[in-house]
Amino acid sequence: MENNESNVLEYETALLGKLINSNESFDKTKGLILHTDFSIKKHQIIFKTIEDVVDRGYSLEQKPIIQLLKEEKNLDKIGGEEYINFLVSEAGLHSNMTKYAKSIVETSRLREVKSQVKSILLEMSNNNISADEVLEKVEMKIISSARDIRVTEFKKAREIVKEVIEEIQKKLAGEQISGLKTEFIDLDKITTGLHGGDLIILAARPSMGKTALALNIAANISKDKKVAFFSIEMPSKQIVNRLIGLTGFIPSYKIQDPKYMTESDKQKFSIASEKIKKLNLYIDDSPGIKLSELVWKAKRLFKTSGIDLIIIDYLQLINSSSSYKTNRQAEVATISRTLKKLARELEVPVIALSQLSRQVEKRESKIPIMSDIRESGAIEQDADLIAFVYREAYYQLKTQTNENNDPQKIQMIIGKHRNGPTGVVNLSFNPNYGLFLDYIKEKK
Repeated sequence: MENNESNVLEYETALLGKLINSNESFDKTKGLILHTDFSIKKHQIIFKTIEDVVDRGYSLEQKPIIQLLKEEKNLDKIGGEEYINFLVSEAGLHSNMTKYAKSIVETSRLREVKSQVKSILLEMSNNNISADEVLEKVEMKIISSARDIRVTEFKKAREIVKEVIEEIQKKLAGEQISGLKTEFIDLDKITTGLHGGDLIILAARPSMGKTALALNIAANISKDKKVAFFSIEMPSKQIVNRLIGLTGFIPSYKIQDPKYMTESDKQKFSIASEKIKKLNLYIDDSPGIKLSELVWKAKRLFKTSGIDLIIIDYLQLINSSSSYKTNRQAEVATISRTLKKLARELEVPVIALSQLSRQVEKRESKIPIMSDIRESGAIEQDADLIAFVYREAYYQLKTQTNENNDPQKIQMIIGKHRNGPTGVVNLSFNPNYGLFLDYIKEKK
């Protein structure tokens, strides 16, 4: 498909001419193109007017379009009724509408990229800027200039009310989970599942089990949904070893050193490996990944394969920009804000693991609170849900032993929940396997 400036005006003319008298053609191109994609101002005005006519509930015809152009005092700006008549005479075939729209969008994106490159070159000539900073600006500006994966449109209140009523009816009928099921009963009950567009922070001190919990959630959801797992700290083979261990009930030390495996362990390893192969799980283990690269990879995977959940282990290991070397809080704020934006753009939940500060260890009560999150201000503001992972047994075992590797009680403390209640979810954790299960209260 040709995309140069010499034929884009021809495509724009053919597209607008057909849209002026065809709701069917408009529906075919809806969501593919924005008025800002057109190369000249008068075409932008005409396309925006066509959108407004449809939004008002009128059929697409010359008369209502011309009338609205008059009302908005735009008719003279586009060349009068004569130009509308000219466009109609140059209308393209209905079968070519998608081709024209895609070509116009592609040319628009190229114009934007050229503009961003020109801006970067100008900045390079006027400032003393390092090579790393130039690369960072190139990555972020080019990504920001690209069209969002999903082009959203205004919704009328009545349409949204319809959706809300449908959700209420489902809940009344017993369908309590509206998001992705983690398969942990109490967690799904308090959250109603993981919802698209939400940034979820899973925070804990080291050795509490937050990575293990994230892997359990990933394993559960990726049975029938697609999950992207960014492991910045741990190589992918180690991630898979842990998944096999929790799936096959195999102690981690036996996977690390197979000479300790019994025949039963080997059989369980084989069965668990086959189960892991069937998961819709995509793992990226790039160490020290840049924020721009993470966003680009997530968007590319979404576009090529479609993903339903993104998990990042962990937030503080993401590199934002070399320009933030002296301001860690500003860097974390950028990371947090960007991850929230990513969740909204792709309409998928993003779970980001986060370290807690050492202040926890200095208190008599080790139960984490909101201010324990490192550089907590921006994270607390951007997150839709913040859950702290607390394992009391970890502190007890510093002075005691757990020779039988008995399951331990873990608390997920929901400290913030933008769209629901806060509270405590109890889970059972077997550190021997890295396995989480629903907590069953012991009978007295």
